Amino acid sequence: MIFLELIIFLSTVLPLFHILNVLFTRRRRKQAPSAAKRNKKMSILIPCYNEEDTAVMSIEGLLAMAYEDYEAVYINDGSKDGTMNVLTKALDLEAVQCAGADHPLGLKAIYRSKKHHHFFVLDKANGGKSEALNAGIQFAHADIIVTLDADSVLAPDALTLMNRAFDDENVVAAGGAIHITQGYDPQVYRRRARSRRFVLIALQVLEYLKGFYIFKLSLAKQEATAIISGAFGVFQKDILTQSGGFRKTLGEDIDMTLRIQQMIQKTQRKVVYLPSALCCTQCPESFKDLTKQRIRWHKGFMNCICYYKKFILKTFLTRSLTFHFFVEALLVGITSCLFTVCTYVFVFVAIFASPEVVSVFGIYFAFGLLFNILYAASAVAVSLKYNPYPKAMLRTLVLAVLVDILFYRYYTLFIYIRGTVAYFINKKGQHQWNKVARSKRVLAISSVLENER
Repeated sequence: MIFLELIIFLSTVLPLFHILNVLFTRRRRKQAPSAAKRNKKMSILIPCYNEEDTAVMSIEGLLAMAYEDYEAVYINDGSKDGTMNVLTKALDLEAVQCAGADHPLGLKAIYRSKKHHHFFVLDKANGGKSEALNAGIQFAHADIIVTLDADSVLAPDALTLMNRAFDDENVVAAGGAIHITQGYDPQVYRRRARSRRFVLIALQVLEYLKGFYIFKLSLAKQEATAIISGAFGVFQKDILTQSGGFRKTLGEDIDMTLRIQQMIQKTQRKVVYLPSALCCTQCPESFKDLTKQRIRWHKGFMNCICYYKKFILKTFLTRSLTFHFFVEALLVGITSCLFTVCTYVFVFVAIFASPEVVSVFGIYFAFGLLFNILYAASAVAVSLKYNPYPKAMLRTLVLAVLVDILFYRYYTLFIYIRGTVAYFINKKGQHQWNKVARSKRVLAISSVLENER
């Protein structure tokens, strides 16, 4: 009973702490956002596996950026669809080096674009995302590495902002905010009244807003960033090579961030988060794909819990990083659906129980509803300072809050349980891509982002 009360206490106090930490703590004084000392060369690594539907959008997004001092390296990891053909046609590729099975990077060939000389394609046998990224790191010519998913598009100023952050020589890694690409698509919210797909997209928009503008921003203020999203991360190349590269796991982004944090503890080096540096990525549009994605994420999370258990248990009472990662993400996360369960219990007791019991559950329900509205409203308010969604999308989040409280949290509990069981029981496919379906709708997201900002 005491343990349950402790969990309920943490489930309430910690989210409230994050809200207050983001909204009311003073920001450290920073230099005015003037030009960086210099434009640093960056190597953007885009691992690809069956990305024929997103490759052109990815290329157009990179070409639309305001930042020009970069090279783009697409790593085709043995795609079984027409990814390589799409890249060849879009970039007008020519082979600059033919390799083979004995190549140190496992490459079949290296190509360069005739139209855009700073674009390269590495063609390799299938080995998983981590192996593709490691091949890109070894090939990269720049001292700063950007990892970007093939279905992701950066805002025009994202790398400019990152460039300024790395003026601080102590910064070894940085992450940006992630938005849902479909949240900028007018076709999605124009047909919301009769679209189950829209509700699912809106739920994920809300989830990302709360995650990146409350939770991650609060952790960043405590220098406790535990996850640089795999969709968009920026690293000093030397820290990646010193770490041994990306480990084969479904949670390569969590793993790399924790490993870097472990390496730099007791030093002045740091990992930072830039909420103004925006990346848009596609989200699943069916519960089948969403379940597949979230189980993969949770299996990666469980892998990191087990792999770094000594580091976490040794420091979770002394470091904000491991405290929040272990206590909040694991213990509180598993019981975060308590409010939803109690909501259904409330309906039951309202029918069969005495008025006194009904009033107690009624107060609990009202408190939970108001608290969740406060958390969502705070996330939206903070996001407007950095990266606003279209107003039409934001207005629909009221529905998302209600669905989140009545259903989505219960679904999240299912993911936690199923993902944990799947990790310990089914070890097959732990290092594979496990991709979800991509949207085939064409959206010039880079131009939309430029207009919004």
